[in-house]
Amino acid sequence: MRLYLAIIILLLSHNAIAQTESNANDKFRGTWIFGTKDTPNEVYMKLEVANMHDYVLYPSKLTISINSFTAEYHLLLVKKNFRQIAIGHPKKVISETPFSVGNVMLQMNGVFDLQTDRNGKSFLTINRQRFKKVKLKTAKETGDENTANLLFGFLTETNFRLFQTSDTAWEDPSVLEILNSPYSGYYYGKKDTFNVKSLRGVSKFSGKNSGIVSVSVNGRTLFDMGYANDKTMVNEIKLEPGINMIAMFVEQYGKKPNLTANLEFDFFATKTALNFTAPEDFTSTCIVIPVVYYGDSDTGTTKLNNLRLMKEQLLARNETIYYYPQENNQQLIVKPEVQSTLLRQSTIVGNLTSKSREVLLGLWDDAVEDGDSISLNINGTWVVQGMPVLKRPQFISVKLNAGVNKIIFIADNQGSIIPNTSMLEIIDDHQRKSFKINTDFSQNNLINILYELPPGSNP
Repeated sequence: MRLYLAIIILLLSHNAIAQTESNANDKFRGTWIFGTKDTPNEVYMKLEVANMHDYVLYPSKLTISINSFTAEYHLLLVKKNFRQIAIGHPKKVISETPFSVGNVMLQMNGVFDLQTDRNGKSFLTINRQRFKKVKLKTAKETGDENTANLLFGFLTETNFRLFQTSDTAWEDPSVLEILNSPYSGYYYGKKDTFNVKSLRGVSKFSGKNSGIVSVSVNGRTLFDMGYANDKTMVNEIKLEPGINMIAMFVEQYGKKPNLTANLEFDFFATKTALNFTAPEDFTSTCIVIPVVYYGDSDTGTTKLNNLRLMKEQLLARNETIYYYPQENNQQLIVKPEVQSTLLRQSTIVGNLTSKSREVLLGLWDDAVEDGDSISLNINGTWVVQGMPVLKRPQFISVKLNAGVNKIIFIADNQGSIIPNTSMLEIIDDHQRKSFKINTDFSQNNLINILYELPPGSNP
């Protein structure tokens, strides 16, 4: 029965309507500009913000120029409340020309505050979090010490305003890469997905930390201005079925940034924690962890999931299950125009290792069901073509080959809401992983699954 409930949970996609409404009225998305290009010794900054995803996530692009130096960075902004978005520390360098400014961008942290002037024009100001500044690279290392120092002073001291010039969301293939961090190969401040079997949990501080933080769950404040040395503060957490986003924001760093806070989460069977001890989180204003609720399971066995029983229950409810390889080695008849879709660029959205020969893929529309359909190719074999993406999950049972298995998701159309988006959950006997699928007519999505044969087994 508990495994049956776990499957039912997959049928619930709860956040789509709220997120669609939020994007329609979003005040943060769009283009924000400070300064004028080509003004000597003056910084020009352009911030391009995508639509909000998963309650709080804003993939963004930052362009900065000063004198002969110009650079582009990708970063993840996180919604703190209705008027603030927090700046994560990790910023991916896309380009820096004609030289690098070294570690100067470490200094850009804090939150952007949304305000309006007397004319009703929106602008962002920066509210920094102070920490011990890191030593700048030398002129020899950066190529221009004067420019590096000017930029350093701007990022640490200048009270600038970014005025909104457009409310059109930033759209770029990199949005998908940022959202799928860290699976896409770069860490933007979003931790690896954490799976739980309870919708309720508690949070509490532990360790010798001296900072002050605030925490939200799915954009709702869990607590505000919590002192990390207060071991008596325990807060109840209520999750939603599916994906949840827990974000921790720095209000004041501890004596050292890495000793700001350690917040433990206990969901009664599984535990995790958020803290700033990892080098990549140094000077971060916020950290986010995706928490996926997938229902209870039989913990009386050594396996977390029982795929055989799951499939039996699905078939008992007359659910369709696609298979790879197909029974009797039957191959789908593929038209040349369909085969050519494999020539599109494939964006890697996930890499994982499985110790199970069989995995179960669950695919559903986590937004508004708008007529999307996809095709699926596994290791060069077409498994499904033109499969409609529905609100209820559809399943593909995959027997993995030894080594790397390549699963490619291809958009047949883009529905009434562009692009073609869906949610994928991969289940084997020991783990569950969730991924965002975002395809269009120019790019496919690729999941790599490495199957490790048990010692002494035959391929």
